Amino acid sequence: MRLALLSSGLDILAARVAEELGFDVWIANGLSFTGGVVDGWVQIRVPWDGKPAHLNAICRMFGATLLETAAVGDSHGDVPLFERVGLGIAVNAEPDICARAHVSLECLDLRELLPVFAPYLP
Repeated sequence: MRLALLSSGLDILAARVAEELGFDVWIANGLSFTGGVVDGWVQIRVPWDGKPAHLNAICRMFGATLLETAAVGDSHGDVPLFERVGLGIAVNAEPDICARAHVSLECLDLRELLPVFAPYLP
């Protein structure tokens, strides 16, 4: 299993989470600094509704098809991913988001996802 973190949030947070949790790749918006000081600019790489634009590249990077790919999310920006991948999982999401996913979970520990993935692993 390979892991990609795709966030409409900021890179400084995404990079930390990706490193701590062992993600293979991450993509997020870039907080800009000038002379070591935040300058108020953000490089938009993943707009709020822009996650689908990165999905095919991530699949190619991992040598996976869309049907071999799972998306885990909690926001309206994740719904288009659920509709394109083989397994869409809504976690701690609003009811309308859960209704668009293949599986939905309420959990405090993401290890609770492991039984959901187990049938798909060799």
